[in-house]
Amino acid sequence: MNIRHLATCVAHRLTAASLLTAVAIASAWAQDRPATNAADNDTAIGYRSVAQAFATVPHKPGAEVRVTPNGWTIVSFSTPETVVWSFAPADHYAAPAVVRRTLVT
Repeated sequence: MNIRHLATCVAHRLTAASLLTAVAIASAWAQDRPATNAADNDTAIGYRSVAQAFATVPHKPGAEVRVTPNGWTIVSFSTPETVVWSFAPADHYAAPAVVRRTLVT
């Protein structure tokens, strides 16, 4: 066995050991994180689902609703803060999806 072959073997074993260590650390980190269940908690948009938001938001007082030519439903509110909701059309690849933006001045 020559020195180059030995060096290559050592390098491969170190790379494999580093990869296994990284996977073990990532796995341990993931296990320490608490599981979340969207069915048990409200989401960041304040509704349990996109369907619930779509059924509620456009009917709130002050809602300005428009549908874009490509089917997105846009709901805007100007008071007390400017909030824009963008609902993906049912035939969009991301559906059901919504984006809620609060404009900050």
